[in-house]
Amino acid sequence: MKANIKWLDDPEVFRVNQLPAHSDHPFYKDYREWQNHSSSFKQSLNGAGPLIFTNAALTHLPLTPSPFLVKLN
Repeated sequence: MKANIKWLDDPEVFRVNQLPAHSDHPFYKDYREWQNHSSSFKQSLNGAGPLIFTNAALTHLPLTPSPFLVKLN
């Protein structure tokens, strides 16, 4: 759907291109995981890789792409 500035003035337009509400409840593989409050579906990002801080992220990219690149304003 293409954006239209007239939507701002139309009181009947409530939401455009927005995902519906969804549950963020934890999921467990089995009853034992639920009892222990530890899900094997949950992953920690601690220690997953280095963060690269830069003010010029587009001109000083690392040789290999990194999902941990953080651009500073």
